[in-house]
Amino acid sequence: MAGKEGVSVPLNWCVFNGFDSVLHDTFSTDLELLRVLPNVYAVCIARRNSNPKTIVGGFFVRTTYTDDDDPEFSDALANAMAAVPAFREFAPELHSFLPARVSAPLDITEDEMLKVLFSQKLKFTTGGNA
Repeated sequence: MAGKEGVSVPLNWCVFNGFDSVLHDTFSTDLELLRVLPNVYAVCIARRNSNPKTIVGGFFVRTTYTDDDDPEFSDALANAMAAVPAFREFAPELHSFLPARVSAPLDITEDEMLKVLFSQKLKFTTGGNA
């Protein structure tokens, strides 16, 4: 997922069915590529205008972009999201990103990523403002 000056690579994805079940998978990516991507984000996908927030899915992404002052950050997340066929049901105009920068080793497991995404979902869904 390349932008003008950066790269973003999704690591995993999940679609939540409330708190009852989750559909999920991971991506296989060249380890050498992952080594040069310094920033890792756990990104929740929220339905706009829901209170409390309704988190419908999420993904981990390694990227050269940051959420600090990078105008292309949202586009990078949208491109990473577009790589996931299961996310096609989430119309961009009806959903927004809730990214959280995290520390993650190169060999982070799918279970570890899902645990973080569930934690973020719980934080947002129970009225916490992450």
